[in-house]
Amino acid sequence: MLSQAIGVRLEQIAYKGVGPALNELMGGHVPSVVMPLAQIVPLSKAGKMRVLAQSGAERAPTAPDIPTFKELGYPALQVLGWYLFIAHAGTPPEVVARYNGIMNQAMRAQDVRERKHGLDLQIHEMTSAELAAQLKVEYGRWRPIFKASGFKSAE
Repeated sequence: MLSQAIGVRLEQIAYKGVGPALNELMGGHVPSVVMPLAQIVPLSKAGKMRVLAQSGAERAPTAPDIPTFKELGYPALQVLGWYLFIAHAGTPPEVVARYNGIMNQAMRAQDVRERKHGLDLQIHEMTSAELAAQLKVEYGRWRPIFKASGFKSAE
């Protein structure tokens, strides 16, 4: 998606985590990386790297000086990372509903909210039906991009 939007061919390098990717970037072995904002804000504030843009809908509270891709003229690059709590497809609906209630309750806890805010993570409570609908939207958005990239899935 980034490659298509900016008109530059990019090569993906699959690192085993943020640490190795940061080492390669800071060592001058790769020109740029894409990673969670919370992981690089401290390094940016320390002057060890420059963050060019972030993919959120608006500027992050912990990094208000970093523009969004939308502000820079690339509205299609609004991309949010997701953390999901999911279960096997055959899980009984009452168990799914119970787990969903427990997770939503946990996300309302003040200490969890403070930690998530510090990591620039937003909490969106959803029912399993709402999540399923959102996943269909995301699948529709990303499918043509994966197809154009030559990525092969297990489908």
